[in-house]
Amino acid sequence: MTSAEQFDDELTTLLNEGDASEVAARQAECDTQAVEEALWTALEQLGIVVSLGRDPAGYDDDFENLYQKILERVAMSPSDSQDTEEIRERKIALATHTEWDEDWRLLNAMGAALYRQQYTGLTQSEKHQLKKQAMADAYAGESEPSRWLVLYDRLLEGDPLNLETPADLALLEAAEAEFVNHTNRPIILLFGAVARALRVSPDSSEPLLVHTAEDVESRTFAARDIVEVAHQHAGDTQRPNRHEAIYAILGEYEVPLTPDEITTILQLADAYAK
Repeated sequence: MTSAEQFDDELTTLLNEGDASEVAARQAECDTQAVEEALWTALEQLGIVVSLGRDPAGYDDDFENLYQKILERVAMSPSDSQDTEEIRERKIALATHTEWDEDWRLLNAMGAALYRQQYTGLTQSEKHQLKKQAMADAYAGESEPSRWLVLYDRLLEGDPLNLETPADLALLEAAEAEFVNHTNRPIILLFGAVARALRVSPDSSEPLLVHTAEDVESRTFAARDIVEVAHQHAGDTQRPNRHEAIYAILGEYEVPLTPDEITTILQLADAYAK
């Protein structure tokens, strides 16, 4: 039996049992997996290298590999040779988090755009506008926009952003203005709120509560995944799927929370996803 036939059999069984919510959750899971597969296949085919891999279980190793690369880069820089050990470590940590966060942000945005194109019932015209807007957002504030623009052009339908046309140039200018004020973006605010609900700092400007380094990273990754779920599964109809995915994330990262803390996180995701 093929995987497609097996999935059809599972759907039939679930429908016969009258469990529509479970069918919807299963479908959403399959849709998300299809988006992730298409995204990572395109990255590999285009030779685009990013800091994190496709498997969240390997994020710790991915982050450590990036840290070591930046450590080597800093060690070879003459301008950093006079730094104290403490300053040097801060520079490496900041550079690692900055590069990691930027790759994570853009991958998340690309996945969300592809999901919207494929599974939210957009018209052809809306799909074309989605592509231009997504490319403008990727272009804004990115030091190497070409690697992301070619990915968007591969995966999204319609004509690419053309900065020689007034309408597309206006899209870019608006995206750049939004990027400058990115700390007030709803998705950034959501990440900060979820991170604090998980008792970790969303950035280095706030003190961390007492956790081991491993616990901090685990909770931070959980916050990122929760934000991604809220972004991809927007709307009131997706609320059950969104909640189920968030429960799964908290279980995967083994984050111990009180019922009230879990309720707070669900409410934050729902408020963003409306």
